[in-house]
Amino acid sequence: MLQAKIKRERAFDYTVIIAIGSDGSLELGNLRRISAEEHDQSLLLVISEIISSGAEEAELLFWRKLVLSVSMSFERHSTPMSSFIRSAIVNLRNNVADEFEAVLRSGPQRIMELMLFRKRLEAAKGGAKITNEQVYEAWIRDIPNRESKVLEKVNLEFVCAAQKIYSRLLQDGDLRGLVFELEEGWGKASPFSQLGALEKVVQKATPISWTLRTVKYMLEAQIAFPRDINASTLDPARGKGLITLFNFKHELLQHVLTSFLESLPMPFDDKKEIRDRCASHELFRDNSRSENLQWQSTVSEAARKVIAFLKADVYGVTNDGHYKTSLRGTIVFKDLLTQCAHLADSLDEITALANKGISAPAAAEGEVVPSTAAAVPDTSFVGPKIAAVDDSNELGRWQEHIQTTMDQFVKLIPNTGSSFTELAAALGNTVVKSCRPYDANLPPTAPSQGSVMLYMDTKTMGEASALPHCRLPPFQKSWVTTFLHAFVKARFEGVGEDPSQEGELMRGDIVAILDGGREGLTSQITSVFTNYAATSGSSMMTKTRNPFYVVYSLEGIADSRERIRGICNQMESMNVFSLDGLWLPKRKRIVFEGANNGNVFSPVAGLGLDHKDTWLVSPADRKKVYTSSTKILVGGTVTDPPAKPQCNAGEPISWHLTHPSLYLEVLNAFNVKVMVQALAMDHLMAMKRLVFTLRRPGVRHSFPASVAASQVHRASYPFRGNRCEWGSPGAFEGQDSGGALQSHAGSRA
Repeated sequence: MLQAKIKRERAFDYTVIIAIGSDGSLELGNLRRISAEEHDQSLLLVISEIISSGAEEAELLFWRKLVLSVSMSFERHSTPMSSFIRSAIVNLRNNVADEFEAVLRSGPQRIMELMLFRKRLEAAKGGAKITNEQVYEAWIRDIPNRESKVLEKVNLEFVCAAQKIYSRLLQDGDLRGLVFELEEGWGKASPFSQLGALEKVVQKATPISWTLRTVKYMLEAQIAFPRDINASTLDPARGKGLITLFNFKHELLQHVLTSFLESLPMPFDDKKEIRDRCASHELFRDNSRSENLQWQSTVSEAARKVIAFLKADVYGVTNDGHYKTSLRGTIVFKDLLTQCAHLADSLDEITALANKGISAPAAAEGEVVPSTAAAVPDTSFVGPKIAAVDDSNELGRWQEHIQTTMDQFVKLIPNTGSSFTELAAALGNTVVKSCRPYDANLPPTAPSQGSVMLYMDTKTMGEASALPHCRLPPFQKSWVTTFLHAFVKARFEGVGEDPSQEGELMRGDIVAILDGGREGLTSQITSVFTNYAATSGSSMMTKTRNPFYVVYSLEGIADSRERIRGICNQMESMNVFSLDGLWLPKRKRIVFEGANNGNVFSPVAGLGLDHKDTWLVSPADRKKVYTSSTKILVGGTVTDPPAKPQCNAGEPISWHLTHPSLYLEVLNAFNVKVMVQALAMDHLMAMKRLVFTLRRPGVRHSFPASVAASQVHRASYPFRGNRCEWGSPGAFEGQDSGGALQSHAGSRA
């Protein structure tokens, strides 16, 4: 308004008033402007706009003359209090408030001025405390209320309320910042520009910060407008207002993030993700932006249901009608949990989904599906008869221990697309990103040393369209490249320090690729090591290849290998790549003969249908796993193919699964502390990773995680084994958990 007035009148008829000390000396710091700064600031803004517009010289000279002719008045004040009373903070600003309402002080500004006035009075009295009545009398004596339509009258009630608001709210720097952020964003339309709204907040809000942040969040998200929030709507004279609703939502959030979340049979990492990303308005807003939603793809369906509930019921207004109705009857939170039907149904739905785990697919026509109680935890590994006589609940404690351990150290990560950046972002939410690389200043045997390995078995990357029990799918170069680039990118973003090394392997990281015994595959495997960040020069990664070999027992693979001229190939190459060679502590083999300074794993048994660790699924489930994109066309004929094994219990999830003994030896030989398995077709790598670490005494570094990615559709079984093979809960609790809270492993299969 002032700028428009100056432009229109082409004049500046305002006198700048400056206070000077009683001695009249013009020393540095002895002059202080006490008139309202908006007037001369408006003049400067007008001139700046004219200069920017490229005005002619005559126009510029006119405004130069106007600036040089600005009137200034110097007033002598004997004390700082005299200058303060005369200043723009109070009297000089009040003189123009009716003409220029925009320069009027808001409620919070007036409170801060009143508190400054109080401190000056106390300083003049030698620091002695004064009462609200004394403050009011001194204010009225020096700054009398003017007859005005816009100025708020300062009376004793105003002073008492201002003191209460200051001591409970504005005295706190963070809370004061929130109030003035709202004023900066919405000006005089801010819900807290009036004293009445702030007084309601300090009287009823618990905690105050939650109400302020809720209002700020609602305005920024445009789910409410400033006119919707005022003293009447916050705490009406009759009925319950917004503050009561906000208090309830704060209690609801605390309940969901603590006791309710703890009661759910949900992976530990999912709970941690929810708490880390949804615990406040700022965190929830930042993690709900469209560009930051990738993390939600890494959590379970039940976890996403919790997030949706928080979005609609805590941070949103979708279901406020249900809660407002229930709050009319009671404001006791425990009662509302049962009396509010919408809330009870929502929490029950989340609980049922969490207990159910991964929802089972619809039954095929004619298929009989046994009924199960979805809300009952899986205790099938002990049997109902044993569970019935478990008076001490020892088995229940075992079940809880096993579930907690798996939740901590195993995470399933689906590969939802062809972009390696999306998969890298998902891996970035796991311990893969934060696990430190090898330290060249420490020996390989140091407890903190250990490798992060990407383990890829090309035999399980899809399935042959014909005779899949004895034929391998063709090498899927695009799959391997995607997994490799995602792994390298996640590692660099977590622990990379030199930007020029982006796209390269970290020192100590290992990539192992099994070729399935197919001849001539080494060159194709080597060709996938391209640097995704290279813009000039060679596009290949810097790497060193170490060949290892897996030799299978003939009896174990007789029914699962294609024969060439009657000969069954018992040997498979494991191509191991690193940045500049392997750097490993020497260890003896655990199951096989020899030590890890040799490059042969032998003899490796097969994993037949009758093996206790083989996952068997129904044909209907298997069709959901191997879709058209994962059934790979294979041409040619097979002479004298072995018969397809039959089992009444179902078919294996893959015909080319690996015996757990090889997993155990790989983990031991390469000193693996974090395993990334792509694809993870069963539970065995994750289980052996846990067994390998938890059984080893003296392990003081981060416990492992096994991460996998898959392009196949979700199957109907949970990612857990039928048996757990480690010692006892007591033995586990005696070990250092180090970085255990960052467990991660997974597969979509």
